[in-house]
Amino acid sequence: MIERLEGRLRAKGTSSVQLECGPVCFEVQSPLSTIETLGPVGGFVALSTHLLWKEDGPQLFGFASEEERMLFRLLIGVQGVGPRIALSVLAHLPPTELVSHLKARDEAALTRVPGIGAKTAARILVELGAKADRLALEMGSAAPPTRISAALEDAISALTALGYPAKEARKAVEEVQPEAEGAPLDEILRRALRTLSASSSRKGR
Repeated sequence: MIERLEGRLRAKGTSSVQLECGPVCFEVQSPLSTIETLGPVGGFVALSTHLLWKEDGPQLFGFASEEERMLFRLLIGVQGVGPRIALSVLAHLPPTELVSHLKARDEAALTRVPGIGAKTAARILVELGAKADRLALEMGSAAPPTRISAALEDAISALTALGYPAKEARKAVEEVQPEAEGAPLDEILRRALRTLSASSSRKGR
């Protein structure tokens, strides 16, 4: 199972993106709400993913947050709701808003999503409405994702270009973020490279 992808954004459209992870380029289907958060082509991005196998082959879906992925998995488990409709729901309703509508059994809010009629909305509410309180608690207790500036993202891209694994590069930049936020790119790189060097030395002991 592919749980997460980190790499350089090679291309993006309205329903999918191309993510370059080392020598492999993945096509990842995503809701527009996720695509709009990814920034410009060429930048470093990370997506929580879900791999779905169908008769015509595998399909990979990517999300900006764990909450979006969790709701996508719940939605495609509802009878009559496939990946296309689930992505449409997430594109029009942010996770907290969707859970709020589920708690309120708000059928009208769901039918405003393209592709969802009254019957499908009713099935979603029947199957997921009872889970809304638990979902709200889980989402409320989830730690907010770390957000970094464009300069820090550029530093991650530069480190991966130097040959560092994307995961290690991101971790190093996030470690220096409190002291490097607002610093020029060369200073961020110096701090991150120092962190990577220290980490490598510890591993070599």
